[in-house]
Formats: sequence, C-alpha cells, structure tokens
Amino acid sequence: MYRIRFMLVLFLVAITMTACTRTLSPEEQQQVADLQAELERVRADITSAETANAKLAGGLVKALIEARLEILKTTEALIQQRIHAIEAGVPIEMTMTGTNPDPELAARLAEEMTKLEADLAAARAEAAKYSGGLIAAVTNATVATHEQTLAMLRQQYVAAKYGLAVPTISLQNTGATTPATVPTSVDPASIPSDMLPSDVRKEIISVRLLDKRFDDTNIQEYIWFDIEFTAAGLDKPARAIKGKLILQDLFGEPQMYIGWTINEPLQPGQVFVEKGSGFRFNRFRKEDQWVLATSLNDMTASFAVESILYTDGTRRDFDPLP
Repeated sequence: MYRIRFMLVLFLVAITMTACTRTLSPEEQQQVADLQAELERVRADITSAETANAKLAGGLVKALIEARLEILKTTEALIQQRIHAIEAGVPIEMTMTGTNPDPELAARLAEEMTKLEADLAAARAEAAKYSGGLIAAVTNATVATHEQTLAMLRQQYVAAKYGLAVPTISLQNTGATTPATVPTSVDPASIPSDMLPSDVRKEIISVRLLDKRFDDTNIQEYIWFDIEFTAAGLDKPARAIKGKLILQDLFGEPQMYIGWTINEPLQPGQVFVEKGSGFRFNRFRKEDQWVLATSLNDMTASFAVESILYTDGTRRDFDPLP
C-alpha cells in the first residue's frame, strides 16, 4: 500500500514538472470540479479517521481504522493523479494504468453506499448509547467495520465513475469484510479477547464496596465484605461469572487480587448485592495488612472477568490476568 502511494506521488511530481498551461474544455472543467469534491470528501474522512485512531492504543477497532486509513489515502492519491493528468493533458500510462469509466457500475455502487451510510448512522447511534464495557467494544467495532467497508466502496465508486485503476488491497488480520459480506452486527464471542480494549474485562461488572469488617471471633481470622455488583457491560444474560475482585487504593493501583465467582444469574444492567463474603486473613501478608488497615472510604474495587457462562449455554473466556 505504501509503495502504491509512493509511485503515485512520483507520478504527480512528473506531471507537475512536465505540464504546460492549457485551457480545459467545459467537460474537463466539470470533471475536475467533481473530482475536487470527491477529494475534499476523502480528505475529511482521513482527518476524522486519524483523529479516532490517535485516541486508541490498540485492539480490533484501531486495526480496522488503520486499514481504512490506508484505503482512504490510496483513494486520495488516485484522485489527485487523475486531476493532475486532466489538467496537464497527460494520459495515465505509468504504474497505475487507467480504465474506462463504468457509469452503470458507479450507479450501483452509489446505491450501495447510500444504504451503507444509513446502516452506519444507525450503528453510530447505537454505539453512542454506551461509554464502556463489552457492548461498547462490540458496537464500536461494528461502526469501524461499516466505515472501512464504506471507504472501500467509495474507492471502487471513484474508480468506476472516473476510470481509475484501483489496486487489489489485502487486509489480513483486521477483521475486515468485503462489501458483499459486511455484517450488520458483531457477535461478542467472535472477537478474540486480545483484540478487545485492554480494560474491557473490568467494565463488564462494576463494583462498589458497601461494608468491610474484621472477624476474629473464632480461631481463624477473616475479612468480610458487602459488595454491590452491577452488570453494566454484560452483553446478554449470564448464569455465572468468574474472575478476580481487585482491591485498589484511591489512585486505582491494585493492592490485592481475590478469586471470585458470582453465582447469581445476572441480566445486563442488573444490580446484585452480595453480603458476608471475603477471605481468610493472614497477618504475615502485606496485602492482607493493607486491606485491614485501610478505611473503606480510601479503598476502591474493580472486577476482572475471566469467564462468563451465559444462560443460553454459550461461554466466553478471557485470557488470564498477567
């Protein structure tokens, strides 16, 4: 992809250096105006994609956006090539050879783009409902997939309408689809755990510590908690959820990890309070000492999901915490 754009840039330089002043025919003037409008649209999409890409550190959505950027930048170079070729009166005969315009194909592609733009608007509206969690990751991936497919369609549309030759683009390991197979939704189970945002497992279940107490009435000592769990990012009803309860300081720094299973069936968004659960206190461990000595007001908690058993019989496993 980078080589293609590099060759196009060299071609543009060659045209600029060899072009002489010429008067464009009315037909050529209209064609250049149409191409300039397409160029502005593509550049706006590039700016939008670059802004979105800069906000992400990794994951499936970033991979989709980066693939979309490559498509958009190649489209930008192709349009620039055609504009300069028309203005200079130079036929396109270098690395990228021209093809004949295909108005019928362009019309069909324009119709497909209109439909996809409607789907994209609906996907964006759905994604805007969520600020975090697995559902947000899935809906954002759906948006990115639609955007990438729209970029591919637009490139093919420009090629068909103005007679540009478009290179074959390989998008491996990005989850990209062709226009004929673009999904209208994304199954959460189809997204590998390592392709989701790094903290998504901590957003499926939110935690609030309600009470903490030390119990030394028997020979053994315990610290008990009352905890409120909220299935804020759960994508569908779950029978049980296993993971790690992470006790943290006020800055969110983990101080203690406790293996924990929520056996209460949960619906998405449901709140569940578990009372009188905790761990056996060991006064020789510094993390135990921290939990004992720290006021509940100076303590926060999160829940890192490791496995979800759904009520429909399916299962979702995440990579273990490091």
